[in-house]
Amino acid sequence: MFAKHETRPTPQVVYNWRIYWAACLASWVAVIIGYDAGFVGGMIALKSFKKEFGFDKMTPSEQSWVSETVVSLFQAGAFFGAFLIYPLGSKYGRKISLAVASVLLIVGSAIQLASNSKTGLAAMYAGRVLTGLGIGAVSNLAPMYSAEVSPDAIRGRLVGLFEISWQIGGTIGFWINYGTSVNIPDDEAKQWQIPVALQLIPAGIFGLGLYTLVESPRWLFTVGKREEALKNLCYLRQLDPEDEYIKYEVAIMEEEVDQKRAKMGLGVWDPFIKLFRSSSLRYRLLLSSSTFIIQNTLAVNAVNYYSPRIFQTMGISSLDSSLLSTGIFGILKGVFC
Repeated sequence: MFAKHETRPTPQVVYNWRIYWAACLASWVAVIIGYDAGFVGGMIALKSFKKEFGFDKMTPSEQSWVSETVVSLFQAGAFFGAFLIYPLGSKYGRKISLAVASVLLIVGSAIQLASNSKTGLAAMYAGRVLTGLGIGAVSNLAPMYSAEVSPDAIRGRLVGLFEISWQIGGTIGFWINYGTSVNIPDDEAKQWQIPVALQLIPAGIFGLGLYTLVESPRWLFTVGKREEALKNLCYLRQLDPEDEYIKYEVAIMEEEVDQKRAKMGLGVWDPFIKLFRSSSLRYRLLLSSSTFIIQNTLAVNAVNYYSPRIFQTMGISSLDSSLLSTGIFGILKGVFC
């Protein structure tokens, strides 16, 4: 399970703590994605949230519309964030782009926490959009960064940390609402504010942790910053520039850049042009992306975001019991991941 399938003799020092730290920190942001999926449906179902934002003055259809909007604005933000971060990451680098995403996450979470009956739902909506933009950005960049800094023998393992972090965050999110529901009275605003506030913890850790990361050597080679790329690669591998393994890896990266320049180009939009002209690339893209599309059209996100309501329609009448069922659902997801 943990075997390393190496293509050439590799010094064991390259599998060091710096590589695992970089991958773990980049993957850590997925905790926020999973946490949002786990907590937001339960937060909307909490009586304190409904009281704060005047659900008792709304018709059932208006209540449903508000609930769906709170959830969907996050998804819409993530959709556009994943697209908009691409040119930024290509031109200015992975680290700077991840820093921009962390700011969006922190600001968006803070605005959600500051929302109340005085600001109305507009602030909550704005915070959800900003958080979604940040999540979409890191969903694009974080696995890419992990793949680019990793030795090839453990690349799949390190990229897989992203999904594991996602499920850990989801499990916490599912249970936090149950904890606040049974321990904090319904008439206290902090019952729903605590789950919202906890978003700031992983986002803050991620933002501070970025100072310990170096820019992706592979990206630096792509934009012609060879000296900085070599320095960062040696730092990550804990080897000297004259080591044979470093020379080999540098040669491979530079050869890949030369091939990319010759066959496709290094411009921001060149990959899209190449994709448009190549049926084989479009087919491979369809195979890889369609699995994710199919997964998300099997109603799993509906269960993630609306599980308290779904369990109540199945006959689990009390809110605490439905939140407990939601928590068990989150544990099952995490274990099977």
